[in-house]
Amino acid sequence: MDERQSVLGFTEAELGFFLAALCLVLWLVSTAAAPPPPPPAPEAAVPADSARTLEEKLAAARLERDSLDDAYQRLRDSVSGILPNCTRIGRAEGPLWTITVSGRDRVRFEREQMSFDDFGARTWAERKPVIGTCWHQVIVRFPRTAPGSVTENARAQLARLRLRIARVEWVGG
Repeated sequence: MDERQSVLGFTEAELGFFLAALCLVLWLVSTAAAPPPPPPAPEAAVPADSARTLEEKLAAARLERDSLDDAYQRLRDSVSGILPNCTRIGRAEGPLWTITVSGRDRVRFEREQMSFDDFGARTWAERKPVIGTCWHQVIVRFPRTAPGSVTENARAQLARLRLRIARVEWVGG
């Protein structure tokens, strides 16, 4: 034999490469198994008659919710209408005062700076006869740069004084 050993006409290197390729192919075939079959289609969990009944019940529940929402809105409107604006019942021709909120507890009224309590004391004579009958209205001016806490505080103070805001105006830059 020749110095190079051969098996069936192949050198040992060629036979090694062939066996490595064969092993690789067999390994790839064994690991690349077919994907699992898809799960069977689920059968209808709810019969058609039951589904129709459920849809009818859902529609009835929606109607009931809508009617409850309407009833709540009517109740809210009636409660807020218990004491109407004084303009509605003829006790005033429109908003009586215009104030400019200048701070958390400061307002400008008739060219004077004062607290909400002072404003309440100043307007008590006009407000006293209608307490429990109607709400007077006031025009409120806020600076454009007023933070939300100032506007909410002003609204709360005016509600405490039994005044409703007729209109809000934003002034200044």
